[in-house]
Amino acid sequence: MSGKAEQKSFTTPDETRSFDYGALDLLQIGGAEIGRLTLQPGWRWSDHVKPLAGTELCEAPHFQYHVAGTLHVVMADGAEFDARPGDVTGAAPGPRRLGGRGRAGRGGGLVRGQ
Repeated sequence: MSGKAEQKSFTTPDETRSFDYGALDLLQIGGAEIGRLTLQPGWRWSDHVKPLAGTELCEAPHFQYHVAGTLHVVMADGAEFDARPGDVTGAAPGPRRLGGRGRAGRGGGLVRGQ
């Protein structure tokens, strides 16, 4: 961090990555990158991101606060959970499957740090 106060808004993200049934808005702030992920009903990582990522499962680290909707997560070891509004979830780098369930979802979380 630069030692000075910073303020940014997702109304004007530094970058937006759009894909079928969703979009990722990114901000660079305080030496880190934070994202807001918006997913529509019917979104599945395996259908809508896997072709872009080029990996069998999602392997990116995640630290997320879930704002709306339900996100069903299946880890490579078979463990499963549903993330709902108000939940905070974390996943270290490693394989997992993600799939939206229910209404549209929205969440934000640290995508990458220093």
